[in-house]
Amino acid sequence: MYDLNDIHRAFKLPKTKLPSQWRHRIRTALETSAPAKLQVQNFGADRGFATWATQEALYAYAMWCDVEFYMVVVGAF
Repeated sequence: MYDLNDIHRAFKLPKTKLPSQWRHRIRTALETSAPAKLQVQNFGADRGFATWATQEALYAYAMWCDVEFYMVVVGAF
């Protein structure tokens, strides 16, 4: 699984694109699927969270972050 917070940092995305700001029905569906494709791990107040995602959830997050990536994915299908 991939840590979406690492992806956020690596691509220097704005704070508005933090995984914790991703509030969408797609995120909810990924979290509640069986098995879960998206999981949040709380390390405590001083260490924050990790948001773990399968490859499918990583693509969904990337599509939310970047319209150009979204359009490439849609165009591919």
